[in-house]
Amino acid sequence: MDTQIGCAIKASNELVKNLHRDGFDRGCIATFNDYMTVRQTFTKNKASLHRSLNGINNAKNGTRLYDSIVDVIQIFRNRGDVSRPWILVVVTDGDDNISSRSLHKCAQETSSLFTTKESNNFLFLVGVGDGVNSEKMNEMASAGNFIYIHAKDFFLLELIFLKIANKITTSLSLSLGNLTVGDHSASWAEVQRHRNLSKVAIDYALLIDVSASMNSRVISSNSVTNLNSVITHATRAIGQSFDSRIINTTNVALLASWIDKKRGNPYNFSDLPFEFKLIHRASRDGFGNDKFHNNCDNKGPTIVVIKVKYSGEIIGGYNPLEWRCVKINEWSTLLPNNHDFYIDQQRRTSKSFIFSLTNQTISRVTLNNDAIIWSRNKGPCFGLQDLCITNNFGKSEQRSYENRIINKKNFEIEEYEVFQAIDKRPRFSIFYFIFMIFMGIFKIIKFIFMRLFLGIYWTCYIVYWIIYWITYWTVITLICVAGIGLIVSILALPIILYLYLEAEIAWVILSALFIYAPILGLIGEYLVI
Repeated sequence: MDTQIGCAIKASNELVKNLHRDGFDRGCIATFNDYMTVRQTFTKNKASLHRSLNGINNAKNGTRLYDSIVDVIQIFRNRGDVSRPWILVVVTDGDDNISSRSLHKCAQETSSLFTTKESNNFLFLVGVGDGVNSEKMNEMASAGNFIYIHAKDFFLLELIFLKIANKITTSLSLSLGNLTVGDHSASWAEVQRHRNLSKVAIDYALLIDVSASMNSRVISSNSVTNLNSVITHATRAIGQSFDSRIINTTNVALLASWIDKKRGNPYNFSDLPFEFKLIHRASRDGFGNDKFHNNCDNKGPTIVVIKVKYSGEIIGGYNPLEWRCVKINEWSTLLPNNHDFYIDQQRRTSKSFIFSLTNQTISRVTLNNDAIIWSRNKGPCFGLQDLCITNNFGKSEQRSYENRIINKKNFEIEEYEVFQAIDKRPRFSIFYFIFMIFMGIFKIIKFIFMRLFLGIYWTCYIVYWIIYWITYWTVITLICVAGIGLIVSILALPIILYLYLEAEIAWVILSALFIYAPILGLIGEYLVI
């Protein structure tokens, strides 16, 4: 077992032994040299998989890598269970020298055929030895949206497979506890134990290079440095997978280059200055405008990526500001319920753009004042309908940006995703430091002003109500006093006439009747009514 093919078989047996659950998961074994051979089609029987691996005993001929990868993917398409995650692990020790497909054609077909299924799919390409052109493999992996891992020593292949098993297991939402490769505490037993806890069945395939060079004997370097290098590289490579059902790592690198207005070649995915964090996926979180705003408002710069239904076109836009639908008043912390919603609120920026990844075109904003639209009754909206989403429908009319990105005014959306664009570069500089000082002073002044305003406001408020109630009760008191005085005067009038005018009693009675008759009449009329 000291040949390259022997190490590959041993590592593959360990992967099958610990990843495969007999009668539940399905595995497939294939090899390639001048042509691709299926040693074992998809089966739930673990013993059959081990027999097919142990039956590989002769490596010869050339390396038909690109065509063989596509051939195995076609097996997934024809015989794979679409309700399961698909996993393909490829092992090779050299460059392709026979395939009819080019590297780019293989990457294109791999991406289009292997990423159309809704569940989580993984393709790991493992290149071992000095005969592998890692630059070309990385280029293909980036274009094909899969993961490439390189190691110089075949004795380390089992460790790489352990890392792959770790990635698969964690991606199926399992808790791995202390399982890590970096500190060597991971083990196949732990992977197997946690894999057995999962209810998610998988379809997987191993594609192993059996070209003549795989007969070479392996001499271990026994180098701790090499081991740590492999661990670091494998961890970094596996970590570069991108969580999207629409775009791949090549698209992400291109979008980052457009954001930075980078000239020449775009960024490599491994060297991006941005972190793109998925915060909304319509098929998962909902197509409603409210769902979008719940997940994406006040998250800073974002990239929106749209897959158009029926045509499959991929379009989108970059918002360097933020999304928002709720308008909060400056004094909302003082006065409750003092807020409302934005409806078609135009926001100014010169850095936004819309794009078509299908046509590899970008359209930058021309009317800066209308670059971004905030609206409660819409989803992401760029310009005056240049690209606007409402629920699961889109609209595109060229108004605020350079060019149209899709030849349809209205279209239906199959899927759209929103990524938070987080700039990872340090921002500290002397200008930034001075700016922060001024911002601090401004905030202090604002705080003092707010407190003064608050004090003046409540003082005026209290004085107003004091004056109001004093005036109210003063008026009421005066009215009552005047009324009592009037009543007393009326009642005392006959007596006053008698005492001071010395009138006869008859005159007093007549006077009283004259005074009280109208009043008594009104009272009587009221009672009768």
